Amino acid sequence: MIIAAFEPFGGRRRNRSWEVLERFPPHSGIEQVRLPVDFARLPEEIEALLSERPTALLLLGESSDRIVRVEQIALNLADSDLPDNAGARPRMEPLMVSAPLALQATWSARAVADRIAADGVPAAPSFHAGTFACNAAFFLALLGARDRQGEVVDAPIPVGLLHIPRFCGLLGPSRISLARAIERAAMALLAPPRTSEVGATRR
Repeated sequence: MIIAAFEPFGGRRRNRSWEVLERFPPHSGIEQVRLPVDFARLPEEIEALLSERPTALLLLGESSDRIVRVEQIALNLADSDLPDNAGARPRMEPLMVSAPLALQATWSARAVADRIAADGVPAAPSFHAGTFACNAAFFLALLGARDRQGEVVDAPIPVGLLHIPRFCGLLGPSRISLARAIERAAMALLAPPRTSEVGATRR
């Protein structure tokens, strides 16, 4: 299994998703990867991860919310007022031409959020993952996993995305709590996959 988080962006020196992942207790069979906040590089980076044929791919992003957001939909859209780390500021651009408008995560986001909340970590499902780099990685991973179906395996690689709160401690969940949330999400991904496609296909 691969768990991937993002490098800092927006002039900041830390990204909470990567900071929490760095301190995630070692688990046998789990590889930790840091992804760039760079729209142009993400397709190649995600393809490299999928080429390893992991048992599952869990993505971790950072949000300004004070709870864990369990994402259920990835949009085929890049749109941002904030530039990525290469200076790109896409406006209403499809991530992949002729790909679906949206793809659904492997898991049931509501069920995963309930499991995380049961451990005492505030969590809720999120309708979609936004339009910045986290969403881009999420969509590319779901699309790539789906397109690999039938090459060697009978089912696509399970893919999910958690948005981790930027604030920890007094203003948000502790790092230990967030580690538990990540573990719960990882376990959910390793359950039997359940994916579906949403929306029409671009022509």
